[in-house]
Amino acid sequence: MKIILTSDIDDIGLAGEVKTVKNGLARNYLIPRKLAIKATEVSLRDWRKKLEVLKEKREKTIAEAQTVADKINGTVIEIESKLSDGEKMFGSVSVHTIAEVLKERHGLEIEKRNILLEKNIKSIGRFEVPIRIKAHIKASVIVQITAEQDEEALAAAQVAEMEETQNTEEQDAMQTETEQAPEAQSEEEQSEEPQGEETEKVEEQTLTDGDTSVKLDGFEKVDMSLPDTDGSEETPSADEESKEEA
Repeated sequence: MKIILTSDIDDIGLAGEVKTVKNGLARNYLIPRKLAIKATEVSLRDWRKKLEVLKEKREKTIAEAQTVADKINGTVIEIESKLSDGEKMFGSVSVHTIAEVLKERHGLEIEKRNILLEKNIKSIGRFEVPIRIKAHIKASVIVQITAEQDEEALAAAQVAEMEETQNTEEQDAMQTETEQAPEAQSEEEQSEEPQGEETEKVEEQTLTDGDTSVKLDGFEKVDMSLPDTDGSEETPSADEESKEEA
C-alpha cells in the first residue's frame, strides 16, 4: 500500500514523504495511530500544500538531529560492575543503564527504543552500541565495562607496590656498594706499592756509619775509601829533587 507519512517514523521515513509499505503495517499500525494516511489523488493534493510548511520544519529537525549525532558519536561510556567469576558480571548492562548514563554524565536524553543494543551486556570489555537520533540519522557510543575496584584491595595493592619498589632500591644500593668496594681496595694497594719499593731501595743503598763502602743489590761490597793523607808518606824536598835531576 502507498501511504503518506504524517509523522517521522523510524526506519520508514519523514513526515510528508510518500512510502510504499505492507498492507498489514499500514492498516493495523500506521493508519490507526494516525502516523500515516492512504495516498490518493485528493490526499496527495492536500499534502502538497502542507509540504512547504513541513519542509522548513523538517530541515530544522534534521539539523538538530545531526548536531546531536556529532556530539554523541564516539562517546565512551564507562561503567563499573562487580564480577562473579573471571569476566562474568553480576547482572547486566541494558539500554536503560546506557540511557541513564548518557543523561546524567553527558546531558543527552535518548529514548531507550533508540538505543539499538541487540542484547544486554554481561561481560567486561568494549562494546560499540548504535544510537538512532532521528529516522536515518545515527551515531554510536562505546560502552566500556570494567571490574569494580575493591577499595581495601586497591589500598593493599598500592602498599605492596611501594614496599616492592623500596626493596628494589635498597638491593640496587647494596649491589652498587659491593661492586665499588674491590675497586677502592685495588686503588689503595696500587697507591701503597711504590712507597714500599722506594723504601726497599733506600734500605739497600744505605751508607754504613764509619765506612765509605756501598752495598748494592746483587754486587759485592766495594771499597771506595780515599787514600790515607795523615802524613805517613812524606813529600820529597826541593834539595832531593835537585840531586835526583843531577
